[in-house]
Amino acid sequence: MVPANLISVVDLHLSLGGMPILRGINLAIEQGDVLGIVGESAMGKSTLGRCLVGLERPSSGSVRFLGDDVHAKRFRTSPGRRALQFLFQDPTSALDPKATVERTLREALGAAEGQVACSTAAIEALLADVGLDAKYVRRFPHQLSVGERQRLCLARVLALRPRVVVADEPTSALDVIVKTEIAQQLRMLADREITLVLISHDLPMVRRLCSAVVVLFAGRVVECGSVEEVLESPAHPYTRALLAVESSADSSAISASGCAFRPRCRRYAAHHDRRCEDELPDLLELSDDHRIACHQDDSGAAPR
Repeated sequence: MVPANLISVVDLHLSLGGMPILRGINLAIEQGDVLGIVGESAMGKSTLGRCLVGLERPSSGSVRFLGDDVHAKRFRTSPGRRALQFLFQDPTSALDPKATVERTLREALGAAEGQVACSTAAIEALLADVGLDAKYVRRFPHQLSVGERQRLCLARVLALRPRVVVADEPTSALDVIVKTEIAQQLRMLADREITLVLISHDLPMVRRLCSAVVVLFAGRVVECGSVEEVLESPAHPYTRALLAVESSADSSAISASGCAFRPRCRRYAAHHDRRCEDELPDLLELSDDHRIACHQDDSGAAPR
């Protein structure tokens, strides 16, 4: 039986060069979830995604996949490691420039299932899954468009038969038409009961693809819950600012004490609550599936 929490993140902290990047992240990701992680650049989204699959080691806290620590040495060399896959934002740097499409997929199939699975038919089936036909097998990455390279990266991920795919801004460099096609192929992962974690600035795509969303600000979860509750009825002022495409005069302003969002917060500007200056807000429940890290609601009262 698969545990309810496929991935458990407990009190995750990560600092680089003395600079805190992630601050006390707690998450539970279940089998079949399609989770969006949103926020501006430099808020810790990609770093969190890399931690989820073991590519980045936290300073403290843990990430567990089916109960196993993904940063333990024994996990990195276990077959279970292939169950966690990362789809990189830049497909060009993720591919070997000297490897043809065929070789790239043959190596992935061989790693997952042994050489017996590396037939031409299996490679062509993978290409078909991501909207590429057999004519691509002899091509090198430089002979592909950016969108075709991203599809190849997705085909390579599928070859490894993952349980979880973390996709880091997979459509950021693509035009609207190709972006829509890639989004449809990401939806295919969910249809196959592959758990998808989508890191994205594209809130409309998160709405279309995801069932739940986490909002990061300054390396902390400030709001999380179902897509309907968080993106349709946002409670945190930062989430509202993201949705309204708002920013203050200094959109990079982050407070070192109390609530990190305080310098940009309209609620704080209206109420000047000392708790916002002195206390780090806890992540509190607004409803069964909606949490927010904020000292105030619209009336200035503590969240219920």
